[in-house]
Amino acid sequence: MEYKRRQRGCHILKSKETVVLLIVFIGVCSFLGDRLELFYTIWWWDVMLHFVAGITFAMIGFMLAKRLGKHSISPLFAALFAFTFAVTALVLWEIYEFTVDSLCLTNMQHWIPGTDTAENLGFGGDRQAPGLIDTMKDLIVGSTGALITAVIGGCYLRRKEKAQRTSEMK
Repeated sequence: MEYKRRQRGCHILKSKETVVLLIVFIGVCSFLGDRLELFYTIWWWDVMLHFVAGITFAMIGFMLAKRLGKHSISPLFAALFAFTFAVTALVLWEIYEFTVDSLCLTNMQHWIPGTDTAENLGFGGDRQAPGLIDTMKDLIVGSTGALITAVIGGCYLRRKEKAQRTSEMK
C-alpha cells in the first residue's frame, strides 16, 4: 500500500468551499447590514464587507486563472489576473449600487443627506457628495483586500513552483 506524502502549504486558494463560504458570508452581512441597519450603527461594517469581498473576488480570480491556463501559468500572471479580476468585480458592484439607487431611490451608496457620517468626516464635506466618498472608500478598501490576497497568493504559487522544480531536478 502506497501512502501519498502530504503536501505542505496553504490549500485555501484551491478550496471552492472557502469561496462559497465567503460569498455566503458577504450575502448574509449585506442582508443583516441592510435589515438591522448595521451599516449605520457599526462604523466598520461596510469596510469589513468590502475588504472581505476584495479577498473573495481575488480568490475567485486565482481559481479562474488556473482553469483558463491550459499550461502552467506564471505566479506573477496569476496574481495580476486575480487582482485585476477582483478590482473589476468591485467596480461592477459599485455600478450595480449606483444603478439600483438611481432606479429604485434606495440608499446603498449613502447619497441621501443626513443618513451617513461621510459628510462629517472631513473628506470634502459639502464639496463632495457622501455617495462619492462611500464609493471611493469601498473601492479602496476592496482593492486593498484584493492586493493583499494577490501578493500572498502569488508568493504561495511562486514557492510551490520553485519546490516543484527542485523536486523534478532530483
